[in-house]
Amino acid sequence: MEIYKAAYEAGNEFTVNFIDIIRKVGFIFDFEDTPRNGRIHMTTTPHKIFKELGEEKFKDFLTILYSTWNGNKDFLGRDFMNGFYIFYKTYRNNINTKLFVKRLPILTKEEIDFYVNTCHRFLC
Repeated sequence: MEIYKAAYEAGNEFTVNFIDIIRKVGFIFDFEDTPRNGRIHMTTTPHKIFKELGEEKFKDFLTILYSTWNGNKDFLGRDFMNGFYIFYKTYRNNINTKLFVKRLPILTKEEIDFYVNTCHRFLC
């Protein structure tokens, strides 16, 4: 996290874009290592997703993630975010975002974990 903080403060273009997109969606990019609601505090997973998707699709990915679970820290962990990313890559063009955001929060964290883990095993 210290490297990201230093790069951001130095104005590194990639790091500034990465963190600014996270902030524009509504998350707080936390340079601390403390999981809290509304805060993205890890970098490896979101960084990898950002590099693979590019700016616009990364913003869309985070917007759906934020809109669906309102930044709840339970849905921001590495395993969940990786599973959701696989889902996003696979089904992004086939889902109705408004319906997705409306219906998915009805499921419990345990139910979502089960489905994410099941999909991850079959898609990886």
